[in-house]
Amino acid sequence: MSRKAYVVANLEVIHDRDKFRDYERGLVKSLGRHEGQLLTFSDNVECLEGENPPNGRLVVMEFPSMEHVENWWADEEYQAASNIRREYSLTNFICKLEALPPRT
Repeated sequence: MSRKAYVVANLEVIHDRDKFRDYERGLVKSLGRHEGQLLTFSDNVECLEGENPPNGRLVVMEFPSMEHVENWWADEEYQAASNIRREYSLTNFICKLEALPPRT
């Protein structure tokens, strides 16, 4: 049985919010094609502890499996939308991780 997978991203700065909306539309369409969903995002993250808190927007997405994440990332239409993100924002990181294994 495959475990759910998550993508966490930190966009430090969005330079042009109007043009960035084109990326957001492409992201939402690509998530639908790969059974992913946008769980949450916030531009007002408060870090409770740590020396290097992320600045800007944090985004959390969920997928049925790591294979879904990899297919989503490799999707040509998503990568075309990502070019918009790369042009109009500063991305600090995009990470993928699996959900916890079942506890026995």
